[in-house]
Amino acid sequence: MLTTRLKIIFSIISLSLFMTGCHT
Repeated sequence: MLTTRLKIIFSIISLSLFMTGCHT
């Protein structure tokens, strides 16, 4: 369960960073 949560959080962070990089 903990691993799944970490994966989800990591995915959200990566997506956020990707969106920011694309937006810039």
